[in-house]
Amino acid sequence: MKKTLSALISSYIILSFAMLCWAEDFSSPRATLETLFQAIRDRDKELCAACVSEELRQEMLENWDESDLPDEFEYEILEEEIGESEAVVKIKMVSDEYGEEEDELWLIKEADGWKITMDTYDDYYDQMDTCIK
Repeated sequence: MKKTLSALISSYIILSFAMLCWAEDFSSPRATLETLFQAIRDRDKELCAACVSEELRQEMLENWDESDLPDEFEYEILEEEIGESEAVVKIKMVSDEYGEEEDELWLIKEADGWKITMDTYDDYYDQMDTCIK
């Protein structure tokens, strides 16, 4: 009995450690998105913030609103274009709150892995347009 309990406790510790390691995977654009979607499901503000580029992280934390997050959703990665330090991933998300949406997410490679960013041509154009007005 003592051996079985010890083995069970050891297995639990190993499994818990493995789950913690999985929770923060930024090794590829796909891994970052999977981390983000799990963080959204868990309502984990800090982990969601860790998925975005350093440049956007503070703004995301300041504007965090859980009521904007879908309660349940499914996602599918439709396409990936991955370069040396930039990537574009096309996804489809389906939720009761927002219906079906397709979107492109831009990612950059930072020191600690792949992060979601807004650094696209359209984003720069929108910022310039706002500054001119």
